[in-house]
Amino acid sequence: PRGAGWPIPWMVLDQGEDVSISTQDQADDPFHEALAQAGAESLIASVLMAQGRPIGVLCVARAPGGDAFSLSDAEMLAILGGQAGIAVSNARLFGEIQNSYDELKKLDHMKGEFINIAAHELRTPLAILMGYASILEDEATGETRERIEIVVRNAVRLRSLMDDMLNLRYLESGESIYNPEPAEFNDIAESVLSDMLPLARDKSL
Repeated sequence: PRGAGWPIPWMVLDQGEDVSISTQDQADDPFHEALAQAGAESLIASVLMAQGRPIGVLCVARAPGGDAFSLSDAEMLAILGGQAGIAVSNARLFGEIQNSYDELKKLDHMKGEFINIAAHELRTPLAILMGYASILEDEATGETRERIEIVVRNAVRLRSLMDDMLNLRYLESGESIYNPEPAEFNDIAESVLSDMLPLARDKSL
């Protein structure tokens, strides 16, 4: 917390830039007073930045009797501070990505559960519709039978789609392998046309 421990890091953060000081400079400012109180003779400090914001301070101090820090020492500390800031920034970013990934996994699990429940719930009314449609197909003749055949054929397609929905979890877990096969476009087009033709006739299209 602010105010706890050595005051110089907070002073450097407030100043917002790297600092190089020595009691030998005989300057009269708060930095020299804090340095003297700590029993140090010289100090260099580098502000750690992450995503354009200061997140800490890297300080190095020397006891009395030692050599003063050189310009190259300050430059080296600034380089270390820059690397430290990047490391902290990357660690935070990794944590955010990990949290987003965990949330995405939860949402994906919910999606899978919803698909399974929806597919199971739809199978019962679809089975009833297919049963009655099959009975009507056997009893009907002419144009009525043709229309009921379309209903039955598309109900079978719908049941196949629901089976695919239920098998999605096996595909995602690798327990099942999806093998696409070539299809004849003409067959697909003719199937669609045969399904839509009675509706088109009714509307004089």
